Amino acid sequence: LKPFTYALAFERGATPASIVPDLEVEYQTPTGLYRPENYDHRHCGPMTYRNALGNSLNISAVRVLQSVGGAASLQTLLQRAGLTTLTESPEHYGLGLTIGNAPVRLIELANAYAAIARMGEWQPWSLLVDSPPAEPVRVMSARSAFWLADVLSDNQARVLTFGTHSALRLPFRVAAKTGTSTSYRDNWTLGFTPSYTVGVWAGNFEGQPMEDVTGVTGAGPIFRDVFLVLNDRQRQTWYADPPDAVRVRIDPRLGKRVPTQGPPSRMSVGEIFFGNDLPNIATARDYDSQGRALLPPMYAKWVASTDNWLSNLVACEGDAAPDELRIMSPTDGLVIRLDPDLPAGDRLLLRANIEPVTWQSATLTIQRRGSETFALLVKGEHEITALRAGSKTVRARVRVE
Repeated sequence: LKPFTYALAFERGATPASIVPDLEVEYQTPTGLYRPENYDHRHCGPMTYRNALGNSLNISAVRVLQSVGGAASLQTLLQRAGLTTLTESPEHYGLGLTIGNAPVRLIELANAYAAIARMGEWQPWSLLVDSPPAEPVRVMSARSAFWLADVLSDNQARVLTFGTHSALRLPFRVAAKTGTSTSYRDNWTLGFTPSYTVGVWAGNFEGQPMEDVTGVTGAGPIFRDVFLVLNDRQRQTWYADPPDAVRVRIDPRLGKRVPTQGPPSRMSVGEIFFGNDLPNIATARDYDSQGRALLPPMYAKWVASTDNWLSNLVACEGDAAPDELRIMSPTDGLVIRLDPDLPAGDRLLLRANIEPVTWQSATLTIQRRGSETFALLVKGEHEITALRAGSKTVRARVRVE
């Protein structure tokens, strides 16, 4: 369902070059704190909307949905696009709606993707070949649909998650999106060309989980084979650029146009815009003396972490580390409800604003994996302590249900 979230953002003025911070975040909900996690439990830092959608990042999608009105706006769009199963209130789904916490029917979801393929026009589906075509209903602008098609067919935009030679890479352009449900119960791949829309579901009819089979390894190869057969029957084409389309180079770390004067940027990629609606040009103030892109202070912890895949291509300014030790995760008073269906759901990530620290708990086992520290959760009331030489000891209390 993520593409429809980005469609909402495009309708409100965002572009594929817009930047979303793929950083740890939590939201207060009526049932407690909601902390979205990416599939690999890592954070990707500054991401263009193109790369965030291409790599199917959960945190980015949740942040984008929050910025465009939350679950209510997405539910309205999905219902207009023909999904009849979203019968609960928006509060029931919450921001998790964008990462698929709602039931959908394959035929309806495929038909919603067909609306993107028709450049934003939805028509009811039919199983009858001679069924008369219904009057189309516009559910998103042609500009938003074109951007979605362009992003979902961009193999480079999904390299971080899927690599360069996944099942989604075909010898012709195809827009494609995968999905994997909790505990690998089932998985999906949906996509389109101007001629065909294909939706594939893979799973056990009894609802039993599969063993580490994801959308790209389960439904993805079937999706690929179907399109190869279709291409043998009718050579697939792709959309022409609209008349007002403009392609320029941007710095994907900043979402700005590459400077035309001064030293060249150390990173640049092509992006498509429309008319004169172009992002600002990066200036010398956006880079340090080594050519590293300067990110806002909110990225400081990520830049210093092992999640920083950009390495020495980015730096932060104005982010002197505070001397007072604070526990960033968990927040004091946090209530955690264990869900046996969630992978690694019994692990609580421990983080402080200053590293390294020593973590202790009289009632929970503390475990370190690589650069990250976790508490192994059991039901009950617990206190977690962070200690660091030269700083006062700080504590956080959590309740596990």
